[in-house]
Amino acid sequence: IALAIGTRQSLGLPAESTTNAYRLVNSEGDNLSGMAVDIMAKYAVVQSSALWVEKHRQLISTTLREMVSGIEDVVWKRDENSLRKEGATEADSDGDEGNRKEGEDPLGGLEIDVLENSARFRVNVGMQKTGFYLDQRANRAFVRDMAKGKRVLDLCCYTGGFAVAAALGGAREVVGVDSSETAIEMAKQNASLNDVTSTVEFIVGDVTDFVRRSIKAQGSEEQGSFDMVILDPPKLCPSVKFLKRALGKYRQMNAMAMEMVKPGGMLITCSCSGAVTQRGLFIDDVLKPAAAKAGREVQVVQVGGASADHLTSLSYPEGKYLTVVTAILV
Repeated sequence: IALAIGTRQSLGLPAESTTNAYRLVNSEGDNLSGMAVDIMAKYAVVQSSALWVEKHRQLISTTLREMVSGIEDVVWKRDENSLRKEGATEADSDGDEGNRKEGEDPLGGLEIDVLENSARFRVNVGMQKTGFYLDQRANRAFVRDMAKGKRVLDLCCYTGGFAVAAALGGAREVVGVDSSETAIEMAKQNASLNDVTSTVEFIVGDVTDFVRRSIKAQGSEEQGSFDMVILDPPKLCPSVKFLKRALGKYRQMNAMAMEMVKPGGMLITCSCSGAVTQRGLFIDDVLKPAAAKAGREVQVVQVGGASADHLTSLSYPEGKYLTVVTAILV
């Protein structure tokens, strides 16, 4: 943990007055397999997926409180599926649910306001991952830099990270779509926290249905109405056995997203499926056939991944899971 702290400090994290939400420990990337730690302002949120982590909760919590400046509490999240595979039960945990009353749900309703690149976000720790996708921090900063004057569509927007970043970057209009009513409610709060509610509209709905309706409304003759489209779907391929089906779904979603982009506009599209990223399939097996289906020419600007604080180890390439492709559609 001391080494992880030093590494993040060398990366400029936390950044005083601008960023206090970041990944402190990235499992195998920090030689601590089965444990991830996200710093959320004054909280350390620990994701546990290994028996050894459960058996040393007290030590880990004490170490975080003593070594990470400004931490007031440690919150634990168990990956039940991974722990079950190791034969772990709650009886294997040595306790420590943080500074909460006896019997209180350690996650229920815990909301934390954090800073990322000077933007404010409200995080509900009980939601997916630790409540906020910290791995996209650098990509949100890129969207903010690129968004000025643009009409932006954020598909699978979750709690509005990309949408809010675009609005703060000077986008003239932003639309965010997600199927989760809970996520959209949080996204609206995040827009309010950053005073961009007049620029951003959030819609609860299936993104595929939304795009189909939009394409029908714009007519077959017209190509797209958005200057920038962001597509960041949830993990579609939880394991290799689902790869074929997942690739088909990725192709479909990307072809539809491409149809929403104006000629000369920008597509930022993501896959967080490790089985896709590690095999290098996203461009050749997803974007190429999607472009052919949509009838669009795609010029790749850059291929990126997770933010720098999500370290990976050369001895554990399976730690690479996120692919983010930025492209111009002509």
